[in-house]
Amino acid sequence: MSVTPLPLQRRDPPAANESLAEATRRLHDESLAKAQDHSRAMELAVSELEAVADQIANGGDAYLPGVREVARRLALELGHARTSLTAILCRNGV
Repeated sequence: MSVTPLPLQRRDPPAANESLAEATRRLHDESLAKAQDHSRAMELAVSELEAVADQIANGGDAYLPGVREVARRLALELGHARTSLTAILCRNGV
């Protein structure tokens, strides 16, 4: 078993005039912005995978019947997930 070192992300030192409360608020705002970006990225990935699954589901005999069936069910499920994600994100102004 080997250990892979993870790259550390260097953080800028807090400004000398930034209070702990201000730094906490800033970091909280940054984390919310990153979470929103990540949520939108997930929405896009679900949408792209839904399109691929739909293409395979409707791809005809070139695909194995079992693969087409899995793709058909997955496309349906991803469609519901995408709709839910979009509604949640829009409702929350993301």
